[in-house]
Amino acid sequence: MKKSTLLLILFQLTNAFGQTDNEVEKAINKFNSGEIEEAIGLMDKITNNNPSLNNWNTLVDMYHNRYEQAKKRETNVGFLFGQSLGIKYVRSATCYNELVSKCREAELYSENTKASQLLRNYFIDTNPDSMVSEAAKTEFNLAEDFFSHKDYKNSKVHYIKALSQQPDYYKATIYLGDSYWYLNNIDSAIYYFRKGIEKNPKLLEPRKYLVDALAYAKKNEEAKKECIEAIWIYPDKSMFMKYSDLVKREGKTFNRHWIKRECEVNNIKDSNDKPKNKSWKAYRQSRNQIKEYCDSVGVIVKANTLTKSKYLEVYSWEKMLANSELSTEELTFAKKMANLGYLDCYIFISEFHFDLYSQYENFARDNKERIKIYIEKYLIE
Repeated sequence: MKKSTLLLILFQLTNAFGQTDNEVEKAINKFNSGEIEEAIGLMDKITNNNPSLNNWNTLVDMYHNRYEQAKKRETNVGFLFGQSLGIKYVRSATCYNELVSKCREAELYSENTKASQLLRNYFIDTNPDSMVSEAAKTEFNLAEDFFSHKDYKNSKVHYIKALSQQPDYYKATIYLGDSYWYLNNIDSAIYYFRKGIEKNPKLLEPRKYLVDALAYAKKNEEAKKECIEAIWIYPDKSMFMKYSDLVKREGKTFNRHWIKRECEVNNIKDSNDKPKNKSWKAYRQSRNQIKEYCDSVGVIVKANTLTKSKYLEVYSWEKMLANSELSTEELTFAKKMANLGYLDCYIFISEFHFDLYSQYENFARDNKERIKIYIEKYLIE
């Protein structure tokens, strides 16, 4: 469901990681006291030494909040006054670029859900409400104000009025569903979340809301089906968590068999990234053998004798598995999937990274049923 975010982030940073060590606590305290650059520098060092999920969560939250603060600051008159006095601020454009870089790094080494969401929001999601009328916006803003004050009856009224002004108003549609949710009318909430999907089938947010609503209504099979539909559109980490929760209700376990990467995702450009791990070194070097047969995003478009696969990433894994030691436990599941003909599904679902999206989009178009089979047959224990 819709949540207010920015004002709570710093509070949550302090409270979400109560079991952290002293250094992490020190970094969080620095951040909360306004020493943002020092805090991020310290948290970067901590995460490099101990790349736990909690540490990655804290680090990405810091980078994200820093960017949001920079955006807000630059709309303030005080920003220009501060500049005139020689006060140096880190520009929002710099904060944005560093946030994106850190999110890409987080996806290599962790299962951080914020990084997955932000990269999708910034680069994949579209804005369907760019042509909304002023009259509809006025009603929508009134609805938002009522919603923020937990007056869901009135928020519902004004979301409906916004839709009467602009029937294709996407946010008004799904937030109306939220209002019905809080008014304990789950059937109407489900209806409007589905309407949001109909309006914009490629966006993930209404699908997330729908899965949550169906799960709340204990419609488990429908929720799982919608979850896989969402994963097919974009393998967002939060959808795997939702699917895992649904499977637990049936006394089963969802295991994505994710492993961290030891280097950046292969592409056709040269890189100085040289992994020390023998297996990942083979992965890295394989790019040089296949890149001349690929288009700009790594789809293999020219005939060759190296692989039957259509993708640079799949070929890279084929070479890595062929060169890795048999005792490499972390690659055991990948080898099993390769033997069963599902290596591509493993790579694009279990090992999905934002940098693979163009290849994934091409793959998903023709492999929807195989993705479903892979998830239901091989990831549930």
